Amino acid sequence: AFVSAILAVGIGVLVRLPLDAWAGEPLPPYITFSPAIVIAAFVGGIRAGLFTCALSILIAWRFWIQPHASWEITTTRDALSIGVYVLTGSLMAIVSGGARQFLERLASNEAERALATQETVHRIKNLVAIVQALSHRAAKGSETVAEYRERLDNKLAALSIAQDMLVRRDWHDAPLDQLVSTALAPFLIHSKMRVEAGPLAVLPRQYVSGLTMALYELATNALKYGALSADGDVTVSWSCDSTHCVLLWMETGGRPGTPSGNGGGFGHKLIRAAFGGAEGTSIEYELRAGEVTCRFSWPAPT
Repeated sequence: AFVSAILAVGIGVLVRLPLDAWAGEPLPPYITFSPAIVIAAFVGGIRAGLFTCALSILIAWRFWIQPHASWEITTTRDALSIGVYVLTGSLMAIVSGGARQFLERLASNEAERALATQETVHRIKNLVAIVQALSHRAAKGSETVAEYRERLDNKLAALSIAQDMLVRRDWHDAPLDQLVSTALAPFLIHSKMRVEAGPLAVLPRQYVSGLTMALYELATNALKYGALSADGDVTVSWSCDSTHCVLLWMETGGRPGTPSGNGGGFGHKLIRAAFGGAEGTSIEYELRAGEVTCRFSWPAPT
């Protein structure tokens, strides 16, 4: 940003020299620097624009305000000229830099909206698959319609609790055991899924949504075509020390050669991006034939 500011001022100086020669007399000292401020602020932001304004003031004051090569101000006109340029130059820097920030925010919001749309479609597809899997599981062993309906209602109630967790964006720090049990509520009815509770731990607010979606995604994959679809085992556990907390997802006994062994897809990206690449966090996601291991690590709250 500041390199662009220096280049803009340099171009203003170079343009000024032939203009003076063409006009046959010195032009107003800041005539070529106003566009430089606008360009620098739009390219580099408000600070770059203000830096351009300050640098151009010093250059014009030194070389184009009499007496030349001096920092003296001998006339009221020169003092007013400098003062007006300071005000207008600062205003141009703020307006142009603000326009840049607005456009950046607009582009960022559009990208977030596109990602949210993709994520919503993916969640809906997963939700439909989960409801189908729960319906089939509830049908097994149900001898009457009433029994089937009761089993399915219980499973869907648990599913709604997990969905409620997924849409809570403004949580404060969350107890880890509560987050795990809530996110995995629709799946814990499966006899092959176990949660081995570790020490009391708190998940920082900024990781709540990401980890919840990642656990839900892992459980969805396990139920659709992983260990829970092949009578395998899933174990969720966690541990903490003075610096970090680690949550471990261990899945064994899945069907080899199924989509769960594929590292691509939006769901896998959600899992790997659970913490958004925040400093001090890590996600180790390994997919092998019939096995899935995912290790989430984040700094322990002080």
